[in-house]
Amino acid sequence: MSGEMRDVALKREVELLWHAAESERSKANRLQAELSEVTAALRQALSDLREASEEVAALKVQLRSSVAHMEDSTHHYQELLFDAQSNRRELLAADARLILSAHRLDLVALRALRVVL
Repeated sequence: MSGEMRDVALKREVELLWHAAESERSKANRLQAELSEVTAALRQALSDLREASEEVAALKVQLRSSVAHMEDSTHHYQELLFDAQSNRRELLAADARLILSAHRLDLVALRALRVVL
């Protein structure tokens, strides 16, 4: 093989290798860009997940507070209901005493009428 033919062959091989390297570089750049997009999307998803987790934690605190308040309110309501039932019993007892007193008064008035008549 002559020197000129060898130079042409080497030049051609270098050009082919150069184009192959350019093609690989282009592929690598595309892959790097895709990787950057995926990484950015993953970071955003992680950020969203952290934010959602914080919201869930805050809602749990609110829920616990609401449940505690409801339990306190229920206990207070039960106390009020007990007091109302006690007051009702006392009122019924006082009413019965009043009826008995009125009946006794009637009896005394009847005796007084007998004595007078």
